[in-house]
Amino acid sequence: MTRTGARILVGLPSALLCLSGCNPPVAPPEPSITVTATLSGDDGAYTSMPSETLTLTHDTVGETPRLEYRDNGVIQDLQSLSLAVTASAGEPFEEEFIFLSLSRNTPRSDDIIDDELTAAPAWMRRHLGDLAVMRVRRDVGLSLQQTSFDSFPPATMRPAGATWLGRIEDDDAVLPWIVTEDGGCNPVPTAQSFVAPAAGAGVDCFDLQTLGGMFMAQIAVTMTEALAGANVGLPIAAGEHRMYIVPNYPFGPNDVPGFGFIYSVTINLVLGEVTADIPLGFHFVAVNAELPRLELFIDPLGGAPGVAPFASPDRITLTYQPGIINQVAASAIREMIVASFESFVVPPISFQGVEVPVEQAIVQLIGNVALRPSITRPYPENFTVLAVPEQRATTETTVPNLILSIPSAETSVRSGAAMGDGTNDLTGTRFVKTTAAGRVEIYTYLDEKGETLRVTTLEPIEQHTRFELVLME
Repeated sequence: MTRTGARILVGLPSALLCLSGCNPPVAPPEPSITVTATLSGDDGAYTSMPSETLTLTHDTVGETPRLEYRDNGVIQDLQSLSLAVTASAGEPFEEEFIFLSLSRNTPRSDDIIDDELTAAPAWMRRHLGDLAVMRVRRDVGLSLQQTSFDSFPPATMRPAGATWLGRIEDDDAVLPWIVTEDGGCNPVPTAQSFVAPAAGAGVDCFDLQTLGGMFMAQIAVTMTEALAGANVGLPIAAGEHRMYIVPNYPFGPNDVPGFGFIYSVTINLVLGEVTADIPLGFHFVAVNAELPRLELFIDPLGGAPGVAPFASPDRITLTYQPGIINQVAASAIREMIVASFESFVVPPISFQGVEVPVEQAIVQLIGNVALRPSITRPYPENFTVLAVPEQRATTETTVPNLILSIPSAETSVRSGAAMGDGTNDLTGTRFVKTTAAGRVEIYTYLDEKGETLRVTTLEPIEQHTRFELVLME
């Protein structure tokens, strides 16, 4: 027998004893992770302020929050951001954390030349501007990661605006920025959306770009026509139309989850221009009935559950320079815009051959494009949504939360031969044409016989920062 064989035999009894008498192997720790986002800066007078933080924790004990949102930051001159995994254990979850921070160049108080007319001071300033985007993901073998950002555009002063820290799981449903005809297309007729198909495409498919574009285009038509006929004591006309996206904001005391758009229009006057900003909140109610479903209401267009008054009308903001118009004229313009918007109605959308209310159609279309048909489980209590840029991290500079724009729109009234036979009242009847150049023309009869016609033309929509909508379900 060799020495090696002797050693094996000698060691065998002790190994057998260990099987019955040794301590059991230590169980691996349960997965958990804590991520903290930090904003650093000063008070606008070069005195450092305490950092502001947002924190999310994910573990296996119950449902944990998917999102933290803050819109009342106190830092007056934002200088740097950081995102870090501050604690972790066990195997990593299949997810990433996204930190979004809005801010904008703002003159110091002694240099401010613009006035604002709004019932919600500062809300608009906190939700429009330059967006910094950061992400962190814990992978196998990595425990505590950290990333930072300080490449803001030059600014006199940069107050911290709205901020979001979200946890996006790999299997969350997503409404993409663009869907092509060969990628599960749900067509939306131009006659209903006022959005022309992309160059070379036969139809416009429902996606986040179409959702933002149809509301921008339809409000642009309403505002262009209203401003052309406005009686505010001075010549007035619409200029450029823009659409911004607000990644997330809740509604009412129950924090109904949702995201939003901000429609913005430049109003041209004799001596200069003013800007009107109008928010639209898209809020989702998860109904856990026998067949779980989502319901949508749009603040302030309708369908609210009655738990709170609409917030958007108070947030409508008119920004102007006192040297261009006085406060009386500015107030008249804002009141006219509010009145026009209160009467604004998005017509029903054709869905599977049937016209349904726009809120219902949007939910059904989102379900077709984003949600997995196999989902039958109830929506979790922490269900929410978050619009995030396709570009998941900014490095060299920020990106704007501007998503779409229409450079200009024109409207005129024409008279001619009667188009009707007198049996039907044509007043308000519309038809839509799309030109080869991508312009959309909206024709509206203004009288019973169709002798007077309003023609409003929208220049082609331009794209800016591309987003996608994540449904954290």
